[in-house]
Amino acid sequence: MPGLLSTAVPPASSFALVDDVAGAGAGLERCTELLRGMGHHVAGAWVIVDRHDGTAYRLARLDVPLHTLLTIQQIGSAAPPPGRAGAASSGTKARTEVAP
Repeated sequence: MPGLLSTAVPPASSFALVDDVAGAGAGLERCTELLRGMGHHVAGAWVIVDRHDGTAYRLARLDVPLHTLLTIQQIGSAAPPPGRAGAASSGTKARTEVAP
């Protein structure tokens, strides 16, 4: 599609899609369709966090592998208990001081 790319791309190029968070997957799906419509190949999609909201399913239908660094469940299980966020992240015990 004219005007979408700001630099020339050789015909039949391969692309890797990269996103921070995979939600429902509509954006990655649309990018795949646009690139393929211009005659390009999408090698795969890489995301930092997969929220498991449908991206893998959408991309699988298009035969595009989804690669993730973390899932939302992994992030949730690594969270410190409530009230301990500062202590867990700094490695020191939380301390409260009250002035006399």
